[in-house]
Amino acid sequence: MIETVIVTARKVEEPLHRVPFGISIVDDARDIREIRRVAKNVPGLNFAEAGVRTANTVNIRGVGSFLPLSFEDSSVPFFVDGVPLPLGAIDLEFFDISRVEVLRGPQSSVFGRNAQAGAINITTNNPSSEREMAIGIERGNLDQALGTLLLNLPASESLAARFAAQYSTRDGDIPDLNLNDNARDQDVLNLQGKIAWTPDGDTSVLLGVRTGSYQEEPVQGLLLENPDFPQLFLDTPTDFESRPIGGSVRVDRALAFANFTSITGFEAFESELSIDDSDGLVFEALTGLPPIVFNDPTADFRRLDQATTQLSQEIRLVGRLENDTAWITGLEFLTTDATYDSLSNTQFRFFGEFQNDFETDSYAVYGEVTLPITQRFQVAGGVRATYEEKSLDARFEDRSGTAESFSDDGEETFTLYTGRFSAIYDFTDLASGFVTIARGAKSGGFQLIDTDLAFGFPVGEFDSAHTWTYEAGSRGSLLDGGFAYSASIFFNDTNDEHIPVFQLVPFQGIVENLDTETYGLEVELAAQPVPGLTFTAALSLLETEITESGTAMVPAGNEVPLAPAVSYSLGARYEHPLAFASLPGSAFGDVQYQHVGERTMDAENNLNLDSFNLINLRAGWDSKQFSVYAFIDNAADEVYPASAFFIAQGSTGGPVSFGFPGRPRLYGVGVLLRFADG
Repeated sequence: MIETVIVTARKVEEPLHRVPFGISIVDDARDIREIRRVAKNVPGLNFAEAGVRTANTVNIRGVGSFLPLSFEDSSVPFFVDGVPLPLGAIDLEFFDISRVEVLRGPQSSVFGRNAQAGAINITTNNPSSEREMAIGIERGNLDQALGTLLLNLPASESLAARFAAQYSTRDGDIPDLNLNDNARDQDVLNLQGKIAWTPDGDTSVLLGVRTGSYQEEPVQGLLLENPDFPQLFLDTPTDFESRPIGGSVRVDRALAFANFTSITGFEAFESELSIDDSDGLVFEALTGLPPIVFNDPTADFRRLDQATTQLSQEIRLVGRLENDTAWITGLEFLTTDATYDSLSNTQFRFFGEFQNDFETDSYAVYGEVTLPITQRFQVAGGVRATYEEKSLDARFEDRSGTAESFSDDGEETFTLYTGRFSAIYDFTDLASGFVTIARGAKSGGFQLIDTDLAFGFPVGEFDSAHTWTYEAGSRGSLLDGGFAYSASIFFNDTNDEHIPVFQLVPFQGIVENLDTETYGLEVELAAQPVPGLTFTAALSLLETEITESGTAMVPAGNEVPLAPAVSYSLGARYEHPLAFASLPGSAFGDVQYQHVGERTMDAENNLNLDSFNLINLRAGWDSKQFSVYAFIDNAADEVYPASAFFIAQGSTGGPVSFGFPGRPRLYGVGVLLRFADG
């Protein structure tokens, strides 16, 4: 039997089949180490690679940002234990996670600012009353290694602590023909801890802390048209370091009329990126000159330093009336201080330094009510009002001696009204149908780097984006719980979406406000025909169109970038009881197949990428005391660009594009030892 899942998709606990919008749950620890692995099984969730963690983004159903062109230009916010993450910190490695909820469609009424296309809600494991320890080790090709440590220590009936640490390392896999080395290696350390205190039966306090260190040699873009893709020809290696840190204090108190929750969050994120901006293979294709001509470490480079400090506070009340009417209301505040410094010396940029300081203050009030009309029929409605103040202090310091230095500042305020109305009908105790109308939004703002400033022009701005979504679907389980399904159709109408349009000079994307429409179908299935055997399937069909454009570079009728028309995944897992060395346990094996269809890479529709297919395999033996397993990701070793963007026509008249390669075949073995009282 497929168990009934309880979720917090509307910040209250409820059965999965009662949620009136698209939602996917990932609770398998093998699949929630990073957002790439989550995306492969979630229909409509598109992970957009840009080579560096701080530049990667996600969009849902073709709605959302496709490059991080401002510090907050995200349409799919990430939350860890109720705390929103800064945009640059969303592509981190996860561990000791209990589950991830991917909420599709506008979530602005409850999850707040920037949840225009959806939200991703990550829940880490809480301390428990059982004393336990776990140690895990993995080894594999590319000299990859992974070590994990978990400690759960109850101090008393009312106090417990949990600590987890994870370290991973991997050699590079992309050859650099000039440096005679392989790029894309990484060393990552993550630490997190929690303390849970329950002073009485009505109160609980949860303190959480997270930090980490990322040292990597990422790739900023390789010549996609290279027949031996992926290859590099750099004069200096790319270097990236980042240090995320976060913490939260959650207080829950049962009152006479409602449950009170306060979540205070702190997030800080720093990163430094050094880039050789003149890959010899790319510039050979652009100019016809041999790659060695561009082998000058003193020219064509960029240094990018960014730092974000964020403080957030949410206070909410959740209650239920005698007639079974459920309600939630809350207040939210968020303040962000961010800096972005860029030193550029390239043929397509300026020899100078941009220094941008951003500040944002956001205030919101929200509420949602679920009203039972009959025993099986209920309606739900929610609204949110958000007020934001944003400011930018921008400076350009010329380093060439041929231009002037300029400075400017900007201030903007935004008022956003969002909400959702749903009707839910229970066909049975385990299956429901729903219709939903929702309005989502994200505020406008200022670009990370405003190149107009180098010419002495005022800083540029872009407007807020708004989306109306109409969705109908059904979700539940049949055949005595042996078959679970979820299916929905949707239509998104977006005004003033933030879409980057690439310009060769100054060699970067510029935000344009474009109107778009997207519509499609999503299906998820799970079946257990016999005990121990589970089949899963997920399908996304999507049509997109840019309906109105204010720039001649993007004609109306173009497709929305990074939104495949067809994507699907298939999976099968089998578990069978099997004793080993007198220890009870079970053997398992699973196979997962993912297909990502053709998609355009830019709003101009200059570049379309072919579909690709991935196969992942895993098998092993699991018991209460220890587990041993083997895995192969991308078993067919398919070489594919995860994303790309068109630069210009080359010296021979053909296209020249930057490509960001997907992961190669990775395989290895692992063991996990568990120690617990009793």
